[in-house]
Amino acid sequence: TDISSGQAYFFGGISLISEPCASTYEYLMRGVATQKVVMLDPNIRPAFIEDENKYRTRLDRLFKCADILKISDEDLSWILNEKSEEEAIISFFKKGLSIVIVTRGAEGACLFTPNFTMSAKPKVSVKATNTVGAGDTFNAGFLASLADAGLLDKAKLSSLKQDLLYKALEDGVAVASKVVQSKGTK
Repeated sequence: TDISSGQAYFFGGISLISEPCASTYEYLMRGVATQKVVMLDPNIRPAFIEDENKYRTRLDRLFKCADILKISDEDLSWILNEKSEEEAIISFFKKGLSIVIVTRGAEGACLFTPNFTMSAKPKVSVKATNTVGAGDTFNAGFLASLADAGLLDKAKLSSLKQDLLYKALEDGVAVASKVVQSKGTK
């Protein structure tokens, strides 16, 4: 896999469920994970999952390759599997993740690192018209903010200052807030 051109790689969605996409994405993720920042958003869709044990096992392997995990509160509930949210977040860090972000719809998002937690809410009250693409838009806004600050680097990621992460979190929430107010996808 030629990984020289990208700063960060994003993996997620229903492509992580069905074959041959799921195996191919896992192969690609493993290929870039040692050298580049990897963000994972599983965007779990239980109705599409044919073999839950196989899917959970794959997710566990993917968590170990990722640096940043963005997960919705709904997806986290599915993953918890009798754990508390706190236990799940701690288990993600034990797998090697540097940053875990839980998006909470109109409530914004919470960001966790092994050393601190923060949250950001939309700056104005948001009336969601269409939530399609909100998670993807959040991911793009968060990564773009880190890229603009020159921080999409594996070595820098684990020691980012709170103010820089807060700006990225706010940017992700802000762009997602805009997209949910639009009719249809754009």
